[in-house]
Amino acid sequence: MSYDFYIVETLTEKQISQLLEMYRNEWWSKERKAEDVKLMLKNSNIIALIDKNNNEIIGFARFLSDCIYRATIYDVMISKNYRALGYGRILLETLLRHKYLNDIARVELCCQNQNVLFYEKFGFKKVPDGTNFMRRTPI
Repeated sequence: MSYDFYIVETLTEKQISQLLEMYRNEWWSKERKAEDVKLMLKNSNIIALIDKNNNEIIGFARFLSDCIYRATIYDVMISKNYRALGYGRILLETLLRHKYLNDIARVELCCQNQNVLFYEKFGFKKVPDGTNFMRRTPI
């Protein structure tokens, strides 16, 4: 397969609209609002794969990092039209080579059970027993 895309670390207004549509197509992010997504983008590092032919977002991921000890990856997505074509691998490889993630002591992410094997290919492992993923939501 011939890949015809480019990589960006910021999105245009049109691409932000496309990203919002991608969020709305996922069960875990259907309720995200444009103003919230713009604020999120402003405060996150992002990687997006963009189709050179139509300027559509192929894939997107973001991360937060202190640039030395810890980083957390969020929102790894491939647009439905581009799934099962190898773009997920390209997105993760590109993300993990990012200058702010390359030498981090610990990079973490959360995923559903069906995605564990995919992330294991990139060196991710399930967290050992005794470590708990915890969440606090506004009251």
